[in-house]
Amino acid sequence: MKGGSTVFFPNDLRITNMTMLTSEFKKSESIFVPGRIHHGLTFRISGRISILPEGSDKKIYSDKNCITYIPKGCSYTTEILEDGKMLILHFETENDIPELSPFVYKPTYPIAFENMFRGLADRMRTTGHTWDYACLSMAYEIFANLSHELSDNLPRIVPKRMRAIKNHIDENYANRGISIPQLSDMCGISAVYFRKEFKECFGASPLEYIKNVRIENAKGLLSTGMYPISEVATRCGFDSISYFSYEFKRKCGESPGEYAKRFEEIKS
Repeated sequence: MKGGSTVFFPNDLRITNMTMLTSEFKKSESIFVPGRIHHGLTFRISGRISILPEGSDKKIYSDKNCITYIPKGCSYTTEILEDGKMLILHFETENDIPELSPFVYKPTYPIAFENMFRGLADRMRTTGHTWDYACLSMAYEIFANLSHELSDNLPRIVPKRMRAIKNHIDENYANRGISIPQLSDMCGISAVYFRKEFKECFGASPLEYIKNVRIENAKGLLSTGMYPISEVATRCGFDSISYFSYEFKRKCGESPGEYAKRFEEIKS
């Protein structure tokens, strides 16, 4: 599901309870999951599953980097097709959410959503798996960003070669040798046409997309507090600390050091 005017929650969504889990699953046969009292929103880090909502004859599939929504009260049958790991947000609301079927969505920048889910999971661990206003703010940030993507992105059919290139960038962003000539050769088209087609598919030029992926991964590393800024820059494919700091501040509005410090304060 992508684009259109659909959102799965109202603008005045009021969360009354939530829990955050990190779960690992092994390949298994189909199992039936009865409807639950909470809504479920997950980010799949790895693996693949199928979901068959009760009363439907059409399966949906959740793969690596996908967000999956299961409404409150929805029973379904699921099969774990590949071993995997996912971050799970269960939440209850004071007001009703418009009735929707379960759906799977792969965001444009999956690492950004993974960082948001991980940040919420880290925060809930520090609070003893209860939620506070900081947790609530992080949850609303996930909903806001997902709503923005689902509401504002125009539906588009992405050619297979563009999907393959995007996956290649997502997996090899740390390689400083990634270039437009290399990527266009992989597609078998000219560099000029490659830039045009890529931007039409993903809303950003190839170079801007690469920088965005690198910055989002850098945010994930900085939030752990485990790496110096120089190492983060190297791990994320930047040629120098100065260039990394410039691009980070241009995109995020603060320096890498200022961003990392915010997470130190949350964990203290």
